[in-house]
Amino acid sequence: MTLGPITVLVGRNSSGKSTYLRSLPLLRQSIVTRTSSPILWYGDLVDFGTYGTSVTDNDPANLIEFTFGTDVLTPAKENFAPWELEEEATYRGASYRVLITPEGDLTRIKSLHLEFVDPKLNYSVELDSDGQIKTLRVNGNDIDLKLDGITLAVTTGTIFPEFRVVRKEANERPPHNYYMYMRRGSQRLIELVEAFLRPRLSARLTQDRLQEIAVKAMGLGPSPEDTIKHKRHRIGNKSLTNFLNSLSLEKNADLRREFSNIIAAAYLPQLLNRSTSVFKLMISETLYIGPARARSERYYRYQDLAVSEIDPDGKNFPMFLNSLGSSRLRQLSKWVEGLFGYGLTVSTEGAGHLSINIIEGKGLSSNLVDVGYGVSQILPVLAQIWWARERLPPASIRASVPALLAIEQPELHLHPAHQALLADAIVGEARSNAPDATKRRDVNFLIETHSETFINRLGELVSSGKINADDIRIILFEPEASGDRITTTSIATFNADGSLNDWPYGFFQPSIG
Repeated sequence: MTLGPITVLVGRNSSGKSTYLRSLPLLRQSIVTRTSSPILWYGDLVDFGTYGTSVTDNDPANLIEFTFGTDVLTPAKENFAPWELEEEATYRGASYRVLITPEGDLTRIKSLHLEFVDPKLNYSVELDSDGQIKTLRVNGNDIDLKLDGITLAVTTGTIFPEFRVVRKEANERPPHNYYMYMRRGSQRLIELVEAFLRPRLSARLTQDRLQEIAVKAMGLGPSPEDTIKHKRHRIGNKSLTNFLNSLSLEKNADLRREFSNIIAAAYLPQLLNRSTSVFKLMISETLYIGPARARSERYYRYQDLAVSEIDPDGKNFPMFLNSLGSSRLRQLSKWVEGLFGYGLTVSTEGAGHLSINIIEGKGLSSNLVDVGYGVSQILPVLAQIWWARERLPPASIRASVPALLAIEQPELHLHPAHQALLADAIVGEARSNAPDATKRRDVNFLIETHSETFINRLGELVSSGKINADDIRIILFEPEASGDRITTTSIATFNADGSLNDWPYGFFQPSIG
């Protein structure tokens, strides 16, 4: 399921909307907390219980699968050898799939799969209970991993593991300078290339010379079968060039394909580590706010805390406002006032107490408790929407990684007119995704709602040109009538005039029959 700038989940109760949306905070709490298993089922953000309560039909024999994808993946330049810097490698259509299985009281990764559309690459890795690699298949072909002094493994306790090449004796032999460069950072598995070339090149080659040739062979890239012909003369090594010339012959097509898979296998550590780091960054930037926000109070105990985001239930909302500082609090208040007609302030009441006040009309101030329950429920949502764009990303986050805000039923306790204004708020922030917009960062929204008013208002905003129709995707969750707890999903989109395509008749009406 592809997420757009605004993705809306709709459907009847118990159709799976919340489970789908909560999978994002589930993943986030799993990667920001040190765990013994890939998934932290119960944490600070959401509670899924255990593996047994989360798996289909509560049957531990079933596996849980997660799939992540991105349009473009560019490996970091520091992982390239000098001659590769001229051609920055780009991998399109990256897809990472991981299967989770129970292991006693814990869970572990049973297998992981990495695939690219261009260049066409397909990796499949089976793991044992210690995270060591049992089998590796590249493009459907088994790779022989019997290498002296080397163990291949992935890190355990995370759904986004790193590939590890563990050498039993690190100083077993003095490596060639090029070889040492290739080991640094990227950990490409060049020993596989060495093992393939050793019986096929001159027996008089020294170990250092063989290492250098293996490194140069890596310059062909992870999909060399189609590039051997036009790259073989650029390798700069006579022995390797002669070997590549022989591989170019039609009669050696099978050997050429085998060599191609070996080179691709040697690139797996770099490609897996880069892919998982990108997906990990994306998930770590997920914000979440749940459907039931904490009831407002007249006074709050002051806590000397620096709050960087709002809890899913909004309990720390007063401390969040207090942590913003006067300048940013005024910015938030002005933003809310521009949408809903009222601003907000935080004031100190006596020793160690705070209160949240709503400012209306000609500066009239009222305690949040006195202005209606709906206002107290929507304010944490509005603040989270504003903060998703305003907050600065960590230094490790690239500017191209968008923030993702997942919201459950933001319209609860809101008058229909305010439900429509909520759509205005979300569209206003999502428009920052436009290339020519002045913004701090991109924000994508994943929203679960039961509000027909909210959906209709999105259509009106499309019709008026406030947002492009392509920027909104509506996912419909519909349980099958069989009673087997199977839910099907479909996608509805808006036309340019704001009307819905593929919207089922009577979707918001009660069932008859």
